[in-house]
Amino acid sequence: MRDSLPSIGMLMAFDAVMAAGSFARAAGRLNLTPAAVSYQVKSLEKLLGSTLFERLADRVVPTTLAHELAPESTKILKRARRFRNRGAARARRARAGRQPSASSRRRPWPAFGFCHASPT
Repeated sequence: MRDSLPSIGMLMAFDAVMAAGSFARAAGRLNLTPAAVSYQVKSLEKLLGSTLFERLADRVVPTTLAHELAPESTKILKRARRFRNRGAARARRARAGRQPSASSRRRPWPAFGFCHASPT
């Protein structure tokens, strides 16, 4: 059996719902639809085998498990962002130190007459 781990998207949705208190507000923060946020949270709940939120008409209430997992989720997301930022910074520094290759230099467009010369 494969060792399944939560995706970053699942953790981001969970973290946003914990902070916002509703799927709609969390969706606004993540620039997603409420249905997409709900799907990510449901997927996380399925993976964990437990409910993370009690869904009420106007809000969601985090379960005890959600309160226990929230600090870990936040920590994982902070580390993932730091990983991304360090990798991007290193890549920028590497690109800045290289000379452009012949294939990456912009070439001028050919003269109009050259492109559209009629066959002889």
